[in-house]
Amino acid sequence: MNNKILTKQEILNVKIKNPEKIFQGNLIELKKIYRQLSIAWHPDKNNDKDSHIVFAHINLLYHSAVDKLNNGILGDVKNIIDIKYKDGNEATLKFYKEMPTEMGNMYISNNLITWKFRNEFINDVKKGLNNIKNISFRNEKMKQDFQKYIPKLHKFIESEDYFYVLISKESRFINLLDIYKYFNEKMDVRHVAWILSVLYNQICFLHFNNIMHGGLTIENIYIDPKMHDGIILGGWWYSLPNNEKLSILSKKAVDIAPVSMINNKKSDLLLDLEMIKSIGIQLLGHKNGIQLKNDKDVPQPLTDWLRTASLGEAVKDYSFWFNNVLPQSFGERKFVEMKININDIYTGE
Repeated sequence: MNNKILTKQEILNVKIKNPEKIFQGNLIELKKIYRQLSIAWHPDKNNDKDSHIVFAHINLLYHSAVDKLNNGILGDVKNIIDIKYKDGNEATLKFYKEMPTEMGNMYISNNLITWKFRNEFINDVKKGLNNIKNISFRNEKMKQDFQKYIPKLHKFIESEDYFYVLISKESRFINLLDIYKYFNEKMDVRHVAWILSVLYNQICFLHFNNIMHGGLTIENIYIDPKMHDGIILGGWWYSLPNNEKLSILSKKAVDIAPVSMINNKKSDLLLDLEMIKSIGIQLLGHKNGIQLKNDKDVPQPLTDWLRTASLGEAVKDYSFWFNNVLPQSFGERKFVEMKININDIYTGE
């Protein structure tokens, strides 16, 4: 809050659950704001007939802010959006980061990712979410291994002009695009290698279900730097069962999709495998394979792999990657710590 004293209506319009719309900062700053407002609206000093109501509301907001601060969940007013349902109900979303997408906006929170879509995309998004719902497992072992990588829908909200998809996220996962930018758009080759391993593993499972993801871009992927783990949370709205009629493609997919796929206008599992290689090239700091060829910091077997076409099936690609590309590029497997955490990325956003 600046030095301006808020009006009666500005104060009373703030819900007790959203004190950050007025109270922001550390405890000292909260007390300063409280003191300013209390002096201005104390019934003994303010002649407004409703000053006692405003004063009481200020007290409730202040204590709510202190509670949130103590629990580590006091947000900044700039990082809050209010969502109005079609039925008149409302929801408030606090987030770390907002990103534009081809279909609307994405909001990153501690335990949620929220996508705000324009209504024109509602059918594509619903189909994609249905693909997630229909994922199956060969046996209990596969279920134990892969169920944790299936996005969990938290809520679907429709408003007048937009609709929102909220997907649960473990707090340990950080958006890959943000990490890529943190490292000045060029990541250590060993970290790129384990990220690609994560993607190959999960795409093998998805292709077992005969589903093309179609949205493998770094803004749709979240990784845990400490555990060398990752999950594909976004982009599912581009997904389709293999060999089905295409209704929508991302700009990235159009650029790298197999020619046959564009000509046939049908989904093709090969797209995911080409998108993984494209991600590898990008994370290494290059726009294409030609630039990558001249990068002396990248082992030659890895360069060759990223510059050549897929072997045609996810399992074959993953097998060659694991048994040939990785050992020839790096030798004996070693765990290389990625020294970064969520506070490095989102503090100050």
